Amino acid sequence: MKKFCSAMNILLIEILGFIFVIVAIWIDELFHLPHYLFGEPMVPFLLREAIWESGFVGILGFVVIVATWRSYKRITQLESLLPICMICKKIRKPNTDPELDESWQTVEHYISDHTNSRFSHGLCPTCALHKYGTRLGPEQ
Repeated sequence: MKKFCSAMNILLIEILGFIFVIVAIWIDELFHLPHYLFGEPMVPFLLREAIWESGFVGILGFVVIVATWRSYKRITQLESLLPICMICKKIRKPNTDPELDESWQTVEHYISDHTNSRFSHGLCPTCALHKYGTRLGPEQ
C-alpha cells in the first residue's frame, strides 16, 4: 500500500507540473511577461497560439503520465518475483548473495516472516506413494 501511495504522489506531482506549465503559458499570453521582465516589445494576444501550446503540453503530459504508470506497474511486477531454488524450493532473502547458504530460507520461514500464517505439516498421497511406496489414507 505504501508503494502505491508513493506512485500516486509521483503521478500527482507530474500532473501538477503539467498544469503549472499550462497556466504559465496562459499567464504569459495574457500579461506579456517578457515585456515586463526583459523589456521585449509587446506582442498581441494570440488565442490560437495559447490553445495550441496548451494542447501540446496536455498531450505531452498525458504521454508522460501513462509512461510513468506503465513503468510503475512493470517495476512492481518485477519486484514481486521471488527467487526460488528449483530443486529444494528455498527462497533467497532480498539483497543477499545467492552463493551464500545463509541467503536462502525455507518457504515456511519466508511465508511466516511476511504474513501471519503458521504451518502444520502433512503428507499428500502422491508424495506418500513416491517416498513410502504406498498410499496413505482410508483403506479401499
